[in-house]
Amino acid sequence: MPSDQNQELNELRQQLRKVDDDLIEIVCRRIDVVRKIGIAKKLTGTPILDSKQEMLNKQKNFDLAAGRVPSDLIDDLTELLAKWSRDIQSV
Repeated sequence: MPSDQNQELNELRQQLRKVDDDLIEIVCRRIDVVRKIGIAKKLTGTPILDSKQEMLNKQKNFDLAAGRVPSDLIDDLTELLAKWSRDIQSV
């Protein structure tokens, strides 16, 4: 592979690492909010599972990613986030 292609690949990988770093930071912030929601739910006696809210979140995510990300990925990601949110709130 020519040197300028190697450089471009390295730069793209560097960009990807930065995106991954940002993604992990966002996930950490999300978990902080999820914990606060869990506390609020416990204080008000609200059930952990809110199917309506989960469906609204899933639809919002599909809308945001339309045409940019495979819908199966959005479905899997949304389900994974919802599962972990419920698990964390249950503690």
